[in-house]
Amino acid sequence: MLSSWKSTNPYHCSWFGVTCNAQGMVSELRLSEGLRNCSSLKKGEFLGGKLSNLIGKFSELRVLSLPFNQIRGELPIEIWGLKNLELIYIEGNSMTANLSMINLSIT
Repeated sequence: MLSSWKSTNPYHCSWFGVTCNAQGMVSELRLSEGLRNCSSLKKGEFLGGKLSNLIGKFSELRVLSLPFNQIRGELPIEIWGLKNLELIYIEGNSMTANLSMINLSIT
């Protein structure tokens, strides 16, 4: 699934699941297409491990979509500093999050 994510292919905007804005900065990470059906899961086609705190470096990130993988652990606190983030979709993983630090203002 991530075979295009190689240092020999440094143009990250062409990598699977990565969308960039006009300035070439990552605006979306969508690593879920085709992974929700049972046949894909039986073949082991999923991401696993923990989400790195380096996710906080993606200052232009608007969408983080990683549903139905085997990502575990706590959602990195750095994610709450992403001012452009509009959507976090992590259903079907084994993740936790401390939501007490989120300042929600609904107008």
